[in-house]
Formats: sequence, structure tokens, C-alpha cells
Amino acid sequence: MRPQARYARTIERRPSWRSVALNALLRLTMRRRLAHDADVVALRSQYEKFDARQFKVDPAAVRSAVDCGAVPCEWLTVPETRAERVILYLHGGSFAFRFPNAYAAFAA
Repeated sequence: MRPQARYARTIERRPSWRSVALNALLRLTMRRRLAHDADVVALRSQYEKFDARQFKVDPAAVRSAVDCGAVPCEWLTVPETRAERVILYLHGGSFAFRFPNAYAAFAA
């Protein structure tokens, strides 16, 4: 009998300085700014500009917009991609704010 392939792999790595900075920024600004009368549209715009400026996705990663049952999503393919394996990544943040480059860089 052939041994089964091991599909689970643990990667132990320290968070990057950008990841630490993003978490600190969100902790310091989100809680303070999300008052009952906060302008969420303006906050989203600010955070998306920050994301575009600070987080760069590896140029080898191919990003494709997809529709998953009327939910806009993104399919990410990297050179090491294997067709028989897929990772579903759901970001945190209660889906109020979006950091597409940060999430794509992390997933890639």
C-alpha cells in the first residue's frame, strides 16, 4: 500500500514589519474613528489608498476577479500553484474595510 501524501504543512514565520504596522494602524485608528456617526465611505477610501500605497503583490502572482454567487471575489494564482489544491482565504475585519493588496500579498 502506498503511503498517503501529507497535505498539511505548518509554516512558522515571524510576521513582516508591514503586517505588524498594518495591525498597529488598524488597532489605533479603527477603534477611535468608528464612532456612531463615522463616515464609513470616507474611511474606506482612506484605507484603500493606504493599501495601494503600502502593499505590493508579487508581480508573478496573477489576480483575476471572479463572481462567487453574486459575491465579488478574487482568484490568485502563483507559479507554484497546483491545480488540485485550493486555499479559501476569508479576511477578518467584519468585511467593513478592504485591503485587497495586503490580503493578496499574504495569500500569495
